[in-house]
Amino acid sequence: MSQHKTYLGSAARSVCGITGCYWVLTTGLMAAVLFGIDQGILPEIAILVGLFGPAIIAMAFTAIEKDSRVTDLLAQYLRFKAPLKVYLVALFTAPVLLFVSQQAAALVINDVSWSRFSLLTAPQLVIIPLISIGEELGWRGYLQPRLRRYFSLGVTSALVGIVWALWHLPGYYFNKGVVEGVSFLWFGAWVVSGAMVMGWLYERSHSVFIAILFHTSVNACFNIILIMPSDSGSVVPFQIFVLLVALIGILLTTRSSKGSTDPSKAGAAA
Repeated sequence: MSQHKTYLGSAARSVCGITGCYWVLTTGLMAAVLFGIDQGILPEIAILVGLFGPAIIAMAFTAIEKDSRVTDLLAQYLRFKAPLKVYLVALFTAPVLLFVSQQAAALVINDVSWSRFSLLTAPQLVIIPLISIGEELGWRGYLQPRLRRYFSLGVTSALVGIVWALWHLPGYYFNKGVVEGVSFLWFGAWVVSGAMVMGWLYERSHSVFIAILFHTSVNACFNIILIMPSDSGSVVPFQIFVLLVALIGILLTTRSSKGSTDPSKAGAAA
C-alpha cells in the first residue's frame, strides 16, 4: 500500500509539474506572440514563433533533463519506419471521416449553395506542414512519452489532448487560428479526440514524423473537404466528425495494452 501511494504521488507530481509548466510556457509564448500581432508590434509571420513554441519548450526541457538528449528528441522527426497500418491510419483517417461526416450532414442540411470541396492554396501548402512540425515535437515527441510512464495509453493521450486544447485558448481570445463558428467546447473535444488517434500512432511508431503526417492530413483535408460552419452554415458536420474521431480514438487506445514507454529508449530507437 505504501509503495502504491508513493507511485501515485510520483505520478501526480509528474503530471502537475511537467504538464503544468509545459502548458504555461507554451501557452504564454503563443499569447505573447498573438498580443504582439494584435497590437501591430509584430508581423503576422511571427505567429510561427508561437506555433513552434511546443517544439522550442520541448527542446529546452529535454536539455535540462539528466536522462534525455535533444538529439534523440529531434531524431524522431526522421523516424520513418512504421507498420503499414500506421501509415494508413495517419494518411486516410481524416479524409474518410470528413467525407462521411459531410455526406451524413448533407442529408439534414438543405443548402444547395454549400460548396463542399476546394483546393489548397500555395501558402497553405507551406503553412499547414509547418504547423504540424512545430507542434508535434512537443505534444507527441516530448509530452506523451513522459506521461506514458504512469498512465494507460488512453489516459495519457487524453491528458496530452487537454493540454493541447488549452494551448489554443489565446487563439480563441485573439480570434486567430481557430475554427470559426465552433465553440471552444466542441473544438476542445475535437483536439482531445484527435490526440487519442495520434497517441495510438505514436505508441506504434515512436515517430514524430507519423504524428506530423496525421496532423497535416487533418489540417489539409479541413481545407479540401469543407465541413466547417463558415462553409455549410451549420455546426452539425463538424460535430459528426468529432464524434467519429472520438469513437476511433477510443477503440484504438483501449485495445492497446497498458504499460509504460521509456522516453529515453523511445528517443534513441531507430
